[in-house]
Amino acid sequence: MIVGRAPNAEIRIKSNELSRIQCKLEYINNKWYLSDGDGVKKSTNGTWLFVDTPFEIYDGIIFKAGALLFEGKFY
Repeated sequence: MIVGRAPNAEIRIKSNELSRIQCKLEYINNKWYLSDGDGVKKSTNGTWLFVDTPFEIYDGIIFKAGALLFEGKFY
């Protein structure tokens, strides 16, 4: 799933604080992973976990994308 301002983003957030394609969430081997940009090109505003490869996310994780803070919640 792509997160960002782009019209085709699966999770669309209308905020100039985010890039058009901010980050990507992927479900691989029963785990969720977060990566900056679309996996090929980095976002303009950055996704701050300071990793260059997909990072496993978990319930309660807090990460910064652009100037916004997000908290992961799994139900």
